[in-house]
Amino acid sequence: MTTTALPNGTAPAGDKYKIGAKGGKVGQAWQHVWNELSATEYQDGVALAEQAAKEVGIRPVSVISHLHRMAHEGYLEVEVRQVDTTVRKGGKEYPAKRRRSHYRIAQRDES
Repeated sequence: MTTTALPNGTAPAGDKYKIGAKGGKVGQAWQHVWNELSATEYQDGVALAEQAAKEVGIRPVSVISHLHRMAHEGYLEVEVRQVDTTVRKGGKEYPAKRRRSHYRIAQRDES
């Protein structure tokens, strides 16, 4: 792959959490998310996970879980924000506010 295909380089495999780091579907989705992330702008984790999951054919919850673990290991910074969304309950849809994690690439000290 070229650097244009991987604008942020290869996604880190993690120090403790190795599931998904060996090129399986979660690893592919993680690379997709990593390519979309920025070191300056926070992005909605649910939107990133849904897009990546659809791309590789897995459930978004698998990608969200991986994002959480990578944030726990310090590869991602997290900011929780209120977002407007639509909730389906009892066959009807309602506007609602929900808390969502937004992610960006963390500045890690590699020394």
